[in-house]
Amino acid sequence: MKKHRLSWNHSSEIEVDPNGGYLKRWQIKDRPVNQPVDILYQGTELKRTGIPLLFPNWGDSGTKLRKHGFGRDSRWSTTLLKGKNRIVMTLDSKDLPKPIRQEYDYDFKTEVSFSLKKNQLLYCLSVENTGLKNMPISPGLHPYWAINHKDKTKVKTTIPGFSPNDFDWDNSPPDNTYLFPGKTEISFPEIKITIEDITPQPVVKYMVVWSQPINKPDFNFICFEPICGQAGSISQKNIVVKPLEKWRMKLKFEVDLL
Repeated sequence: MKKHRLSWNHSSEIEVDPNGGYLKRWQIKDRPVNQPVDILYQGTELKRTGIPLLFPNWGDSGTKLRKHGFGRDSRWSTTLLKGKNRIVMTLDSKDLPKPIRQEYDYDFKTEVSFSLKKNQLLYCLSVENTGLKNMPISPGLHPYWAINHKDKTKVKTTIPGFSPNDFDWDNSPPDNTYLFPGKTEISFPEIKITIEDITPQPVVKYMVVWSQPINKPDFNFICFEPICGQAGSISQKNIVVKPLEKWRMKLKFEVDLL
């Protein structure tokens, strides 16, 4: 299978997967020893890997739409723009199979672009309503940030109300939703991740913190998930894209090796 990779001066590299529109891998080389550091967790299946895009909805929809939407289950068209240091992935409703069209009967074109610079990643999502009726959406991202399980109680973050010592990470890890202040820093023992909504009119409203207990095959991660609406938001039509209009989300991820 063709690899879709983008690098910055051999110090930072990302890889995407057209199956599901995943940002599959992000590596940054450790400055002293020049060894690649995996920023994103690589799971036993694609579903537990990297950064899935949850489109058109995060969580349970309150409709016939599947949980977390069909974006991560669809095949995306992918283009590598080396001159612009970007990867662009697109999903067009006209290319979807009939069962998905029955779940979500709207005409659209969705585009995700990834731009890399040093230890900084720009993640841009645009959703164009190509049909003739209002289209509800409530997307989000589901990043699997790699961390050794034993270090989860050492996490520090500026998310209001979150404390790692409030949870039994072995047996009852968090599945909690917090208000997103527009920008947050998350410090693991070896890396610091900054997540910022740089959309001109910010659209990310919440941050979900989620992990799995140690009896699961995948647990060496914590998901800090920027989302635009909680479960059921798409049925409540909190975000509506009008015919022939575009909706955009632009996030900046920055990583510092500690």
